[in-house]
Amino acid sequence: MLVAGILVALFILHLPFLNADPDWQLCCSRDAWNAEGINSIQIRNYLNHGTFSLTECHNFLKMPLFNAWLFLPMKFFGTQLTVARVSVLVWVLMVMAWAASSPHMLFPLAAIVCLMQLHVFQYSHLAMSEMIAVAMVALSIRFLLAALVETMQQTQKIFFAALFVFLSYCVKIQFVYAAALVPFSLLLVRWFRVAPVSAPLLQRAVVLTAVFATVYVLAWYLPNRSFFNQVLAFESEEKVPSTGNLLQTIFSHIRMNLLGPSTRYFMLLAFISFVAGCLHFLRSGDSQFKILFVLSCCWLLLESHRLFFTYFPPRYQVSFFFAAGFNASIVIHALLFSSSRNRMMKGMAILLLLTFALLNGIRYVRQINERQFTVAVANDYMRRATIDSSRVILGSWAPAITWESASRAVPVWKDFLNDKLMMEKFEPAAVITEPGETDSRRAFMSENVNLAVLSDSARAIDVGPWHLLIYWIKEK
Repeated sequence: MLVAGILVALFILHLPFLNADPDWQLCCSRDAWNAEGINSIQIRNYLNHGTFSLTECHNFLKMPLFNAWLFLPMKFFGTQLTVARVSVLVWVLMVMAWAASSPHMLFPLAAIVCLMQLHVFQYSHLAMSEMIAVAMVALSIRFLLAALVETMQQTQKIFFAALFVFLSYCVKIQFVYAAALVPFSLLLVRWFRVAPVSAPLLQRAVVLTAVFATVYVLAWYLPNRSFFNQVLAFESEEKVPSTGNLLQTIFSHIRMNLLGPSTRYFMLLAFISFVAGCLHFLRSGDSQFKILFVLSCCWLLLESHRLFFTYFPPRYQVSFFFAAGFNASIVIHALLFSSSRNRMMKGMAILLLLTFALLNGIRYVRQINERQFTVAVANDYMRRATIDSSRVILGSWAPAITWESASRAVPVWKDFLNDKLMMEKFEPAAVITEPGETDSRRAFMSENVNLAVLSDSARAIDVGPWHLLIYWIKEK
């Protein structure tokens, strides 16, 4: 009953945001502002118009399982943004409750410490794939814990741990690094001697991880190899710094993102929890805590690789913040429910928990008070202005503001997607672009397409901090 009550309470806390913009503090790039639309546009085009093209947009290729999850809710309830957001939220909350079901009372603590953190909270109700993938990784840790605590059916539990990691990068390929979690965690557990890990069990974990990776390669990568390589080349462009700038990049991310105004106090509390966890690890005989602490530290270590990228938008940060919060939840749980009578440690745990609750509570009130609805306003305008939803709306922003109009939307990027003869091929009803076409790398200008000349009217509209121009193209 407690878990059900917490799930209902969390769902209610998200309700005021289901039609709101992404929080402005997440804005260092277009990120969720237009990615929510791009992530699901191929499924929406299929459901609304019966047309599907794998190469018309790159996101179905990157996140097939995410689109598969959205398919049924959108088919039965419609292709509106709210439907997609509720689908993500329900899945995240249900899986997190399962993942944190052991040890007892971990989920209530994780709900306070982790699930209410700014990034985690926001991405739990946005139509984005990150938190679904994170939930899969958390579930993998749940099965790893079960395999190490209970020696019965260890291979079966390791199988499911590897399976859910596999599903995480089927949700989004950028989570492929999580494939190392199962063998790496078992190796560290064996090294620290917190639980018996036999060599055959470690070998089976490596084999299972390799088998699932091979399935992905054979079933998804190789059949789409040409387009996959094109997407990977485009997405990795200028994302890895030179060796000389590596340390500067890492310190910049730590200072600007991990220790930025909206996250520094959370990270401070998470660091204090980590130090307390290390001390408890050395003194405690609680094997379950030790296992969970090692597993969560492995996850946090794997997440740290993102600091090496020059491109570190909020959607890349959310899994790091979740892993840090999850680690803190484990430590606070151990200190609170330890058999030790050390009142100082229990007092520290209570103080940490209350501080996390206060911090996240203050953040929640701020988010409520600072909500904006520019995405909803833009979508409502497109719904009213669209006469024929079967006609194409072009532009990288088109998927983000055609949720309500149900128009067929096709994104455009220079030297990547749909950038050649786009006006002749698609005969669009409208083109949506930023002034100067920075969003599409000047795709239309590069093709000598003068949108001002081709249009009979234009409408300026703001979506969050982004200024957009909607050119309504003259009919031939």
